[in-house]
Amino acid sequence: MDMHHLLRNPCTVLRLALVIALAAISTPACASDMPGAALALACAGNVPGAKRDKKSEEYAKFCNAYINGWDDARIAFMQGTRTFCPSGMTVKDMSVIFLDYMMAHQDARDLPAAEALMLAFKDKFPCKDASETSRPATKVKISDLPSEVRKIANDVASECKGAGADQSGGDLEKTISVYERGDGKRLAIFDPSKICSFRGNGACSTGGCDFYAYSEQSAGSPWKKELDQTAFDKRVVEGQQGQTPLKLFIEVRGDMPPCNRKRKEATCNFELTWRGDGFGWKLLR
Repeated sequence: MDMHHLLRNPCTVLRLALVIALAAISTPACASDMPGAALALACAGNVPGAKRDKKSEEYAKFCNAYINGWDDARIAFMQGTRTFCPSGMTVKDMSVIFLDYMMAHQDARDLPAAEALMLAFKDKFPCKDASETSRPATKVKISDLPSEVRKIANDVASECKGAGADQSGGDLEKTISVYERGDGKRLAIFDPSKICSFRGNGACSTGGCDFYAYSEQSAGSPWKKELDQTAFDKRVVEGQQGQTPLKLFIEVRGDMPPCNRKRKEATCNFELTWRGDGFGWKLLR
């Protein structure tokens, strides 16, 4: 039966989801054998406005637990490699996006659920480097920033060259992206991980990659460090000048600050809002 037909009857969806999902996790092969279609059907319990029966909450809990577990495992095994860029959504929102993707991509329904999840979120949230999203702005050179920036850049470049993995071409300025607020204040994001073509470099580790942010409060004033952070993923959402502020969405390993959870696999997602004189932090998950 076609999934579009099934989704017209939420009760059928949820009953079928439970049968398939519980069958998948009760076998010795465990949930790794679950097809994407089965997980999508279980996630239908999270669709806003869908009819609920007495078991729908159980299906939704299973869906949410699966996605949370998958996301934690993704971070543990990928160890800093960018897969998709976090959007700061709740797991329920993620499940609805996954369901929408599965409805539109029939070829993904028979794939393992973990693989189908990855495809869905990479499709919805492709990664973009800060340099790809920033507006044209007055160029800022490494020499304009505090001396520590040049030292970090040179140290990472030296390590990359020694490993035969220098992708900077000698142009270290490409590690800097500049954002303007429209009120004379500017923010420069320094990302030394762009120097190397591999992750095991001086800027990256199993905890993620280091990046830094510096602010200029008025034209010609000294640049001040606003942020020094290690993160798995980083996504810049630039606001409109004078209307909405720039935001950073980052994913931090569980045992690293400011997450500070007991397990390194239990990551934290944060939303950072640039306010002109500092960042406002908000824990999303």
